[in-house]
Amino acid sequence: IQGEGCDVWFPCKDHPLGEPAKGFKMRFTTPAGLEAVSNGVLESVEELPDGRRAFNWRTDYSTNIYGVALNIGPYALIEGEHKSSNGLTVPVKFWPLAERKEKAQKLFDAEFAKTFAFFERTLGPYPWPAEKIGVVETPHKGMEHQTVNAYGNEYVRGDHGFDVLFHHELAHEWFGNLMSVSSNSDMWLHEGTGAYMQPVYARETIGEAAMTAAMYQSYLGVRNCAALAPREELPENVVYDNDKGGPGSDIYTKGAWVLHSLRYLMGDEPFWRSLRTLIYDTPEPLTLTPPYKPIYRTSDDYLRIASAEAGRDLAWFWDVYVRQPVAPELVQETDGADIVLRWKTPDGLAFPMPIPVRIDGQMRRVEAPGGVARLKGAARRTVEVDPLLSVLKRLPSMKTC
Repeated sequence: IQGEGCDVWFPCKDHPLGEPAKGFKMRFTTPAGLEAVSNGVLESVEELPDGRRAFNWRTDYSTNIYGVALNIGPYALIEGEHKSSNGLTVPVKFWPLAERKEKAQKLFDAEFAKTFAFFERTLGPYPWPAEKIGVVETPHKGMEHQTVNAYGNEYVRGDHGFDVLFHHELAHEWFGNLMSVSSNSDMWLHEGTGAYMQPVYARETIGEAAMTAAMYQSYLGVRNCAALAPREELPENVVYDNDKGGPGSDIYTKGAWVLHSLRYLMGDEPFWRSLRTLIYDTPEPLTLTPPYKPIYRTSDDYLRIASAEAGRDLAWFWDVYVRQPVAPELVQETDGADIVLRWKTPDGLAFPMPIPVRIDGQMRRVEAPGGVARLKGAARRTVEVDPLLSVLKRLPSMKTC
């Protein structure tokens, strides 16, 4: 139970570091006609004398403590298999409410296989091949319960033609379940990464315009009220709540934008290598033999990984985007025949962020050493600064805290 705590319903260490290292077993007894669905593998179902049934579930994997799940309902079951990129065959199980099985079958047929392939191609092999890829329909919107993602999106496709909720929760099998944060204050490494994968998928399935539109919609939700990842650890209920002084929804929206900007800064291949290393501790996860080792990470860990892939220290990027709340502003001035672009940051923080510029229809990457770039002779030409929204910065449409 994210936010409320696992200790609402079982004894636990209610902290990201409290994962049970060797997995766990759970036994649920239900009235006749109801199924109990949980993490891992269903070992057995016992028929009891009074008509009730006992479901015995087991997982052998370390499990994020808020990813432990119990779902009881009149479920149907849709089954299949997924041939993982590592060559293993993974069971696929979807438990919709029986009355919605027809709708669920359409979602299963249209999106499951394509979405699995996208994540494995982009990130690496499915993390829990010995158990299952699982989805279960719930009365709440969704949650990344390990191997049994909660789904409550009413089978609605988003603006870009796919089920965004299903896609987002599946992303958490990599970001949140395999790679877990070691501090509540680093939750953007779960939510920002998970949220960024939907615009990336929109780009792959529809095109660049779809990704730009999705990123701008996310941009309109950025608030900048608190640091994305404060250096001090905050309680989880504070991290998820702007009104309590935490980053709140920015761990999704701004987190995705930080990744989008980092991708522009680093380039595609180094960026994706950095994310795979964040998850698997290697940029080449197909060299690993399952079971994959769950790993704890901090924002500083990702800084170290990204800097190594970029070949230079990116602490300045983290200082501006991650460790303090105010988004940088890009000031544009005319100096004779030249256009000068200058980054304005709180307390004059260093920010040598390159800037995408289109001049007379030609895209250029303009470096900004010292936070300043000069476009010689550009005042007499047609200039568009960051026309595809590649870098997070303050625009007139950005909300102010």
